[in-house]
Amino acid sequence: AGNRNTVLRSVVMDNEIRLDIGAPADKLGTTQVTILVIGASDADALVRLNDGIVSIDPDGNFSVTYTLNEGWNTLVFSATDRAGNSRSVTRTVQLDTVAPMVELGSPASGAMLRSNDVAVTGICEPGITLTVNGQTVDTATGVFNTTVKFPEGAGRILVEARDAAGNRVSFEVPLI
Repeated sequence: AGNRNTVLRSVVMDNEIRLDIGAPADKLGTTQVTILVIGASDADALVRLNDGIVSIDPDGNFSVTYTLNEGWNTLVFSATDRAGNSRSVTRTVQLDTVAPMVELGSPASGAMLRSNDVAVTGICEPGITLTVNGQTVDTATGVFNTTVKFPEGAGRILVEARDAAGNRVSFEVPLI
């Protein structure tokens, strides 16, 4: 009978998936217990943050509030599309709500100075930003040592510290 039938089919090759995390940055330090997570994936993707499913809009964008625990938090993002493509991205975020530790070894409060050059020593949380009377001090090892010049007469030492998350502590030591 010579009947012929033509069938056209559209085939789409899908071998990639997008998963972009706009926030948070990796290795972020924060004092905020909750952070805003922002990202994008393919519109047909199933996106997860750790073990929870994240809602995405028709363009594949998502934003969600995430609650951190004190210390380092690992956020594992994963996306899988209908074609079975998958991708994952990991971010680490440190929640630090505790002021940095600083202990002054010398001089003691009320110490009587015999010189205008005063050695200031102590221990601290390694890597913090530390100033003694406005002078930046190296804290890489967690032990600090600097010399401060004083005019004759009574004075004070002002110690100020800030950690990567922005927590601060300061104190004064009066000297005679």
